[in-house]
Amino acid sequence: MIDALSAQIDNLRRKAADHPYVRATLMDSATLDLRECTFDRVVMFMLLHEQPEEWRRRTIAEAARVLRPAVRLVATD
Repeated sequence: MIDALSAQIDNLRRKAADHPYVRATLMDSATLDLRECTFDRVVMFMLLHEQPEEWRRRTIAEAARVLRPAVRLVATD
């Protein structure tokens, strides 16, 4: 999970303490500090409607950048 709010990161870490495969990282969705083609899936949940239009465009571009080819981006808003 990536979130820009430390409270959300802390909440997930507490809930997923028994699941070592779950990672929570404090990061801006529009400027991901991640390599290209890193993930098989990206899920954005209740994110885009909170952002100004330009930030939404950058967030979607970053999500596409970190996805491996021919995989899924799921956004629910």
